[in-house]
Amino acid sequence: MQRRRYIFGVIGCLAWGGFSGLAARAANQVPPPQASLLIQAASDPAIKDCTEAIGRNPHDPEAYFKRGLFYADKGDLTQALVDLNQAIALKANFAEAYHQRGRIFASRGDLDRALLDFNQAIALNSGNAVFYNDRGFFYQRRGDYRSALRDMTQAIKLDPEYTDAYCNRGTVYLSMGDFTFALNDYNKAIQLSPRLPVLYLNRGNAFILKEDYDQAISDYSKSIEFSPSYADGYYARAEAYLKQVRYDLAVADYTRAIQIRPNDPDYHYRLGLAYAGKDDIDRAYAEMEAALKLDPKYAKAYAFRAYIWYLKQDYEKAWSDIDRCREAGGNPEPMLIERLQETSPRKNPTDASSGSK
Repeated sequence: MQRRRYIFGVIGCLAWGGFSGLAARAANQVPPPQASLLIQAASDPAIKDCTEAIGRNPHDPEAYFKRGLFYADKGDLTQALVDLNQAIALKANFAEAYHQRGRIFASRGDLDRALLDFNQAIALNSGNAVFYNDRGFFYQRRGDYRSALRDMTQAIKLDPEYTDAYCNRGTVYLSMGDFTFALNDYNKAIQLSPRLPVLYLNRGNAFILKEDYDQAISDYSKSIEFSPSYADGYYARAEAYLKQVRYDLAVADYTRAIQIRPNDPDYHYRLGLAYAGKDDIDRAYAEMEAALKLDPKYAKAYAFRAYIWYLKQDYEKAWSDIDRCREAGGNPEPMLIERLQETSPRKNPTDASSGSK
């Protein structure tokens, strides 16, 4: 009984951590460019058509622009930038080319150049709602919520039925702790696009932060209803079940999320927490191992595996995982450090507290 109370206490401290993983992750890694344009062109009819159009008229900015978008869709952002640069060089007032290039810069983490391009696109075409929405999303990523709200509100003013702008503005309001305005925007977005799963996911996240878990689960279930292979929906619902201490349901949803997206270390880590809640320490350990195999620098997995070693009374391995957690930039729970120091103190007592930052 004492062990279970200890496990529940640990899981209760960690249960909130998973909700940060519900946000969309920017694609910051750029795939290596293809070895040859001819190989790329031959493999994609759309790119081949654009290449032939450029051959007929090498001064056609639209052909370069279209080919750049096709490259971006294929993940070759390096070649996409080459083509968008050329399109802009041929047509200096090409607003959409600046906009698309800004999106690529943002996805690569080059935020300064992204902002310059978004600004230029809006300067050239101030009536385009998408430009304001995307610049607002950029400001949101930077944590400049006031600027994000200003741009997203302008996008809505230009297009009152712009679902994405309502959704994004709702997320900004949520980040600012204004749940009422966030829910109003999510409700409006759902009214406009009632079958879009991400809208229910986002509204569910708002209910989670209000600690209205039943309503959150209802929204997450709706997102899954509209997209049965929606990994984020299963993961989010599992998080809500975990907060409700409904471990069997959490395990089922985490497991389904992993079936859809098997290489996400967060999913394995959270499934491990759910198994620990069921007092299934062996499976919890297996999921920590899976998370660490996918990400050897996953500090939280080392920290929780240290708990498992403590429960198994293998204190040397527990201390080892605490060290690995620190090396990965994490901070083990002080409660575990204290218990280990009481049970199996290190020779140098300062080692036990050196991880606190």
